[in-house]
Amino acid sequence: MKLYEINELVDNIIQAEIDEETGEISEKGIELLQALEMEKNDKCMSLVYVIKNIKAEAEAFKNEIDRLRKEKGYRDNKLESIKNYLRMNLKEGEKMNDDISSISWRKSESVQVDNVALLPAEFTKVTVEAKKNEIKAALKDGGQVAGCHLIKNNNMVIR
Repeated sequence: MKLYEINELVDNIIQAEIDEETGEISEKGIELLQALEMEKNDKCMSLVYVIKNIKAEAEAFKNEIDRLRKEKGYRDNKLESIKNYLRMNLKEGEKMNDDISSISWRKSESVQVDNVALLPAEFTKVTVEAKKNEIKAALKDGGQVAGCHLIKNNNMVIR
């Protein structure tokens, strides 16, 4: 029996088992109401247990998400540390490969902004960040940008 059906039955029992002259509920009505009240109590408490379980599961998920975030941060740091170690122990341009992986280098350029305050307005954002793409384009075209210069990089690629 569903919880909402219990409330309907209580109304039906009260209507059927009330003495119209005295307004009292018959013994049979009292027994039925007590049984329904116990069933209603059991159902309500069962729902409370379900709520508690769901709340505990949600808390466990939250804790697991927090744990996994920390683990991800640890793994990201470890990955960067190993890549730096590998980078320090290989000559730039040195290639290696096997059946599964390869190490190679690719050339790239990036803009090193030495002093953001010296940048012309056309090369800054409202937040006073360097527009590195524009600066790079200007420097590559032979222009001068105060506070900036091009740096040639070799980036390691792991596949």
